[in-house]
Amino acid sequence: MSAPERPPINKDEVEDLRRLFFDKYSADEGGGIFDDRDIDRVRADDNYLHGFLMIGKMNKQDALTKMVDALKWRKEWGINDLTFEAFPDWALQIGGLYSRGKDKVGRKILWFKVATHKKDASRAEWVKKYIAFWLDKLHKENPGENIVLVEDMTNAGLANMDMDVIGFLIKCLELRFPAVVGMLYVYNMPWYLNAIWKIIEKLLSEESKAHIKFLFGDDVQQYVSKDHLPPHMGGTDTYQWVWPPPDNEDSVEEISILQNTMDETFEQASDNLSSPAPSDSPPDSPPGGSGDVVNGTEAVTNGDVRIPPKNQVVKKVTFSPDTEDNENRDHSMLSTSSTLSRLKQRKSAKKSKIKDVARGPLLTIRPGEQLTFNPAPVRDEDPSTVDPSLVLSLTNTTDKKIAYKVKTTTPDRYRVRPSAGPINPGASINITITLLSGNQEEVAKDKFLILSTELGEVIRTPAELSNYWRRVPRGNIVEHRMRCQYNLPSIQEMEFKWIREHMLAMSKNLETVKAHSASLESRTYRLQMILRIQLFCIFVLTLVCGMWLMGWIDVDGVEGVCPAGQQSNAAEHYTKVFNHTPV
Repeated sequence: MSAPERPPINKDEVEDLRRLFFDKYSADEGGGIFDDRDIDRVRADDNYLHGFLMIGKMNKQDALTKMVDALKWRKEWGINDLTFEAFPDWALQIGGLYSRGKDKVGRKILWFKVATHKKDASRAEWVKKYIAFWLDKLHKENPGENIVLVEDMTNAGLANMDMDVIGFLIKCLELRFPAVVGMLYVYNMPWYLNAIWKIIEKLLSEESKAHIKFLFGDDVQQYVSKDHLPPHMGGTDTYQWVWPPPDNEDSVEEISILQNTMDETFEQASDNLSSPAPSDSPPDSPPGGSGDVVNGTEAVTNGDVRIPPKNQVVKKVTFSPDTEDNENRDHSMLSTSSTLSRLKQRKSAKKSKIKDVARGPLLTIRPGEQLTFNPAPVRDEDPSTVDPSLVLSLTNTTDKKIAYKVKTTTPDRYRVRPSAGPINPGASINITITLLSGNQEEVAKDKFLILSTELGEVIRTPAELSNYWRRVPRGNIVEHRMRCQYNLPSIQEMEFKWIREHMLAMSKNLETVKAHSASLESRTYRLQMILRIQLFCIFVLTLVCGMWLMGWIDVDGVEGVCPAGQQSNAAEHYTKVFNHTPV
């Protein structure tokens, strides 16, 4: 099953839709319910409007309604302002959504690793924004072109299926980013998720269903070549998403960019100085052939500068004959200056190396700049009761006694032991900082302050130390600030922890069932004993009644067996009771 072909743009239909929009919302062009950047896009991008015509089935009124809803949503969510820096570290480091490679048709691939996502209401909004960010990014980078979304469900289970996020993704593909995703490949969906797919299928339109295909095993190689597939799909691409990008890759790329740009600039400057004045004869190359061609490979765009891929050689650029030589030279120098400026900005924007040790006038502090909390290892006890912690080491590097105090912007989130005290000359103290259970995504916003001062008095109690801090002049206090970071566990650790938690819950449920079973067994035994006693009593009562009827028990209640000489009395008794004479 192949996706329906994208119909060609009808300029007249697009202009009619554009006119309808500005006729109705002309007063909002300067702001209001829409983003000005989206207004400019409506004014200039025919492909964008054509997408709404497609989902409106070429009905301009329906297309206008859907476009207005999408533009309002874009401003409400701030889509145009989303950048990588706008997201928390866990969203970038988990590697659940990224763009890499192309399919055999030449469309860019957006990878969605379903197994990396765990249903969490506190993170749902960020996950949705991250999905919208990538769709918008690829849409703007490839105007008028489709992309491919590969939903990799390898190792995914019920815990990874978030219907809220799935519903949001469907709405994005159908209404928010029309005609952006040309094909959705669902890879290796487990059989036990078929019931969930039946629910999802009801949310899809018939047009959307035509753009979805389920693939298993090597089937994906029919649509994507092996060099663009990961190993578990039979491919050879061992790429792993890493955030932030490794420094060595950035440096290699920067050197390549700078070298290629400088070579191109000096080559053009040399040609301009040595070449004769332009003549009326036509040039060897076609006119208007300006641009970068990199060994037949499309150059990567970075803002206003076109950057060739690594290890590629930039061919000579040929300008149209009506362009002045000095204009070419100025343009080349400007391009070089712009490239150097951008490289400088990228270099300065990189995160500096975190210092392991901070040496101050009174104390040496380890770690020096950042308190990094790692997930606590899973143990046999309840994992939810294990809180991550670290050790902060303070060393007195002076020949005097030092008093220290640890403060934080969020005291309810941390337990610091000990939080204050004296340190003897040359001595060290280890402070345990425990991250209590809570919203770990907000840890990056927290700060710690280490205060230290010379201790000129003999301190015997915590109360005396507290009073001493109140009397110390502020100029005698040395402050050291530290930021915080929480490292998310790896996918394997998260899955292992999830399995252990569920196994622990199952174990507790099994113990509960065993307790109820033992109680039920005890009650059943008691009921059996009561029933046996009742049956015994009934048997004894029946036996006594029979003996009485047979005359073995006299009427006056005196028990005994009838003597042999009194058989006639027994016969008379039978006659009275049964009204007949026994044979």
